Amino acid sequence: GLRQLVSADARVNWLSAARLFLFGARDVWFVLALPIYLAAELGWFVAEFGRQPWTVDDVLPTALSVSRLSVEDLLITLGGFVTFYSILFIVEITLMVKYIRKGPYQDVEETKAWMAQHERRLRALGDEDAIPVASPAE
Repeated sequence: GLRQLVSADARVNWLSAARLFLFGARDVWFVLALPIYLAAELGWFVAEFGRQPWTVDDVLPTALSVSRLSVEDLLITLGGFVTFYSILFIVEITLMVKYIRKGPYQDVEETKAWMAQHERRLRALGDEDAIPVASPAE
């Protein structure tokens, strides 16, 4: 029964639980988030192809189903989107590299100062029953 699923060593059980949590979370992203993302991103594709049967069956006249935009308008729009998302990509990568280089322990003093100030604010509010918050570095 249960003895076959758990180990006698508590460290092995903790490691198994952590692996289940980490890889389970990854699976949730692929099983739930990826299809939702794809549905949102490809929605325009479905909408545009949804017009085709109406045009083919003469329900929607071809003159109304065709866009009146010029090639230049389309290229300007596409260029704008590419430029905007390229700038966002560069900003994101720059910020990620900045905080990766900074590391998790570079602002320990700043965090401790903030937490001391936060505890002073709690005491000033008269909340003596408040649970003190432990520092992340502890």
